[in-house]
Amino acid sequence: MAELSDKPESRKQLTELLGSQATLYFGNSQGDIWTDMAKVVSKPPGDLSSTLTVTQYNRDGNSVMALGRPIAGTPFFIVVEISKQAVLTNTDGFCVASLS
Repeated sequence: MAELSDKPESRKQLTELLGSQATLYFGNSQGDIWTDMAKVVSKPPGDLSSTLTVTQYNRDGNSVMALGRPIAGTPFFIVVEISKQAVLTNTDGFCVASLS
């Protein structure tokens, strides 16, 4: 099994998997340690249980949609964020293409 690390190649692989407009965050269930694998970041706002369903909040002044899950058997939690603008832009393009 591949090991996650702070190496630039690992972050690049995750970006390629998720797409360039999504960001993956790892943290602990207590919420006091969070990272994007390149630097320390702030935890998602509010209670982590709020990210168990798709939720919306602001990070660094940008509206994002997020979904999170605990990592079974560990004290860690994972959250994927994507900008709301990216979601709506892709949805609008799909709707236009469907009507053509």
